[in-house]
Amino acid sequence: STAVDNTQKVVAAFGLKAQDAGALLDTMNSVGQRTGVSMDTLAKTMVTNSASLQQLGFSASDAANFLGNVEMSGADTSQVMTALTKALAAATAKGTPMKQALEDIQNSMVNAKSDTEG
Repeated sequence: STAVDNTQKVVAAFGLKAQDAGALLDTMNSVGQRTGVSMDTLAKTMVTNSASLQQLGFSASDAANFLGNVEMSGADTSQVMTALTKALAAATAKGTPMKQALEDIQNSMVNAKSDTEG
């Protein structure tokens, strides 16, 4: 599959318009250069996790950056998404706004002292 095919799949998965594809491709390319994650891997991960990410309030651009960071960290993306979904559900159940809960979780991941902490 090509970068164009992958981008079209991401556009469809996130419910974007065709004219958004160029900006999305630029974002994905930028994330790939910054993180070392291939466009193919990033696109597939975005499509696979699109429903969960959108439910959590991620735009396609946010998703690309977040998943690029997860892939770059070496963490298992599916485990991270499962844990993230559970953690956000627990936080919002306590009345923490989704955006604040997500920032708290990202900060704890970034500041974790080991792979298993956070």
